[in-house]
Amino acid sequence: MVTFYDEIVPELHDFIIAQHVFFTASAPLHLPNSHINVSPKGLADTTFTIVNPKCVWYQDSTGSGAETISHLYDNGRITIMFCSFGPEAKIVRLFGKGTVYEVCIRLIPGQVLYA
Repeated sequence: MVTFYDEIVPELHDFIIAQHVFFTASAPLHLPNSHINVSPKGLADTTFTIVNPKCVWYQDSTGSGAETISHLYDNGRITIMFCSFGPEAKIVRLFGKGTVYEVCIRLIPGQVLYA
C-alpha cells in the first residue's frame, strides 16, 4: 500500500541514510526529442544529506552527460528514489524541485573554470 508524507518522518530518515545507492529521475518539458533520465548515484552516505524534514541535498557528478542538470535547468522537477531488496523490500521516492549550484574555481582574476 502506498503512503504519502508531507515530509521525511524519522522512520524514512533512518531508511534513507542506511542505503548505499540511490537514483535520480528527471525529464524535460521544453526540449524536443529528449527523454526521461534515470541515473544511479553511489556513496549515498557522502553525497546525499537530509538538511531537514522538507529539504535534501545531493552532490551530482557528470557521468555519461549532464542530463539531470539539464533537466533541472529546464523545469526543476526531480525524483530521488531509495530502495532495498532484502527481506523487507522497500522503496522511498522523494518528489520535489531542484536547484543547481555549480562549483567553479578561479585560476586567474577574471577567468573561471567550472568543475
